[in-house]
Amino acid sequence: MSSTTVSMGHTKILPGYRQRMRSIKGEVWRRGGEILSLWRATVSRTMVPEVTSVLQAWCPSQETWPDPSWKRVNPL
Repeated sequence: MSSTTVSMGHTKILPGYRQRMRSIKGEVWRRGGEILSLWRATVSRTMVPEVTSVLQAWCPSQETWPDPSWKRVNPL
């Protein structure tokens, strides 16, 4: 992992967004049936807007990530 990424732990992802999230190369990786997020500091500009807005709905401020309310997702 490069020094420009920060591991934000497990995220909860709505079913409709799982495939989209997994398709964002370099941002989200699926490991062991869980989704581990690697958010860049410029996440709001590098991610697709609809996914960014969903994440912001869960946790509006990047400074507060990871939010304690985030949970593991079920294995796909």
